[in-house]
Amino acid sequence: VPTTLVTNCLFVNTKILEECGFGVPETWEEIEAMIPALTEKGYIPVALGAKTKGRVGHWHTNLAMKMYGLDYCSQLIAGEEKWTGEKMKNVTDKLASFIEEGMFGEFAISDDMSAQLARFMNGEAAMLLEVSGNIAQLENMDDKDYVEIVKVPYFADKPENKDLWFICPADG
Repeated sequence: VPTTLVTNCLFVNTKILEECGFGVPETWEEIEAMIPALTEKGYIPVALGAKTKGRVGHWHTNLAMKMYGLDYCSQLIAGEEKWTGEKMKNVTDKLASFIEEGMFGEFAISDDMSAQLARFMNGEAAMLLEVSGNIAQLENMDDKDYVEIVKVPYFADKPENKDLWFICPADG
């Protein structure tokens, strides 16, 4: 029986963003616009540990929810929408475009969830999409006073989905 609920959130190192001339982003488009400046300064825009398959699953879930809303997620679960359908292809294509733009840096495929957290905590990555259960670990971070934890960004053309949260059980 799960004893804890965690939510995905965006961990943001405001010190890095300010150094590059940015504030805390609210949309995915704002993050995409930051990629060139962050990578030019040697930062990973958003750390990802794709070796831990669950992290990629969280990305897919968050993107699907922010692109199509909760009804779409419910329709997938009920079998009313196909996992191989056009909407899921669009979600996968969006994630692929983030990869092509350099959002996750060069280590995403070989990093696991521990490495993605380490890259954020040691200042290599400006942002991290991660579960709230890792908030306590930020106390060990040198830049802990510069970390803001915000909701997962939304797409500018889908403001109706901006307040949706992905919550999952943990500690079974």
